[in-house]
Formats: sequence, structure tokens, C-alpha cells
Amino acid sequence: MHRCTRYGLAALLLFLLSALGQCTTPTGGLEGVPNKPASQVIDAPEPIVRQAVERVLQKKNFVLQPATDSPQQLQTDWLVDGRYRSKVIANFKSLAAGNKTSLTMQVFVQKKGLWEEEWKPQQKIRDRAYENLMADVVMETYRVIYESQ
Repeated sequence: MHRCTRYGLAALLLFLLSALGQCTTPTGGLEGVPNKPASQVIDAPEPIVRQAVERVLQKKNFVLQPATDSPQQLQTDWLVDGRYRSKVIANFKSLAAGNKTSLTMQVFVQKKGLWEEEWKPQQKIRDRAYENLMADVVMETYRVIYESQ
């Protein structure tokens, strides 16, 4: 085989392997950070923050579990996306005479193997997943406040 052809084939093989590596990474990647609850204080009363969280989760196609909800907690059903599924639990706590709310959110992610039936918990989550989720909630909180005036 000619030397140019060998180098061309080697380059093509490296390109295909790198492209395949990009395709096999789950959307957003789960190589990020350890999955642990995230908290943020939001300058709004608890009912407004709760309504904002409900809207954000519904926009992301989560279905709320009304049977397990309480005034201090909101929970979703599992949202399946291919071999991954996720669930969100949000906890609310009024602060400063009801004018601020502490919001704690936990996203549970599970993965199913290619030919497996069992879901396995993932210990890592995208590095900005909670940051983006909280930003969406804060923005939606402002929308709820604006609409109520």
C-alpha cells in the first residue's frame, strides 16, 4: 500500500473515532459535577416561587405529582428521554416574614443500559444544570409577579 494512502486512512480513522466520541456523549454530558441539592434564596413570597417552579418544570415537560405535593414540597414524575430519565423535588421555606423564599432543588438522574431493563442512578450531573434551572425559576418568578399586578 502506498505511504500517502496509509496516512490518509489513518487520518480518516482518527477523524471517525473523534466524531464517534462526540456522538456517544449524552446530551449535555454527565461528566460534570457530583449531583447534590442546590439552594437559592429568592426575593418573593413562597406561593409565587412555587408557581414559578411549577411553570418552569412544566415548560421542561415534567409532569407534577399532585398526590405527593405539600405546601413545602413539589415533586415530578420521571421524565424519560431515551436511555435517561430524571425527576425533580423542590422544597420551599419562607424567610424574613414571608418576603423571601429559600428554594432547594434536587434533580435525580437515572440511566438504563443499552439492553438492560433496570434503571441505575447517576452520581454526576451537567456542571451548570442547577445554575440554569435556578436562573429559569428566578426569571419565571419575575413573570409571575408582573402578571399578578
